[in-house]
Amino acid sequence: MPYVKNKTVAFSFLILFSFFSFLIWRIEVEFRGWDGLAWLSYFHRSIPICLLLFIVWVNVFFDFGDTKRRAVINSFLVFWVIAGFFVFTHSLESIFMVGPSAFVRHFMLPKWQLQLSRFVTFVIFPLFPLIALFSLRIVHIKVPPKYILLSQVMFLLAFPVSVLLLMLIPDKGYPDFIHAVKTGFVFPFLFFSLGLPLIYCRPWDKCIVNLNEPLILDDSM
Repeated sequence: MPYVKNKTVAFSFLILFSFFSFLIWRIEVEFRGWDGLAWLSYFHRSIPICLLLFIVWVNVFFDFGDTKRRAVINSFLVFWVIAGFFVFTHSLESIFMVGPSAFVRHFMLPKWQLQLSRFVTFVIFPLFPLIALFSLRIVHIKVPPKYILLSQVMFLLAFPVSVLLLMLIPDKGYPDFIHAVKTGFVFPFLFFSLGLPLIYCRPWDKCIVNLNEPLILDDSM
């Protein structure tokens, strides 16, 4: 299990990288197309860039113990980065696509694909921190349950808090969920919510999971 070399520095850079996620997204949307739903029509390079920033943050500020452990954990992180990319982009299209495109999509797709789409959008995406952080036990990363719960709550609150900020800070568009994403206000909160629990993992030799033991979720972990 990796552990943070310096919590204060890691925390500071997590905040900085979280702000970068907003900046990168906003610059791309401003330059490649803001009007209407044009921002849903192109591939957002900012999303993989932000996810790669997250991996860089982990590799710079965490001690993995040895090269083999670093390779295994990074492979797992890459898997979740790719999964997160597809879940997020799919959810954007499902939630915000309207008009003829949405109508055609609804009637052209097989029923099972529509059901899968709804499952990804309304179950997997909202619960992504819980699923991703808890699954890290597979590679012997044991995140304390209270921080997994904190991450999940912060992830869900990211959207209403972003809407509130849009009400308080003059910006383009209306204070609603679609502009919370479009303006990029939501991204720092999503980024921060996924990184914060990792800072509070204990040193790897105290966090190794014995997968043969029953799973007990308590604060002593």
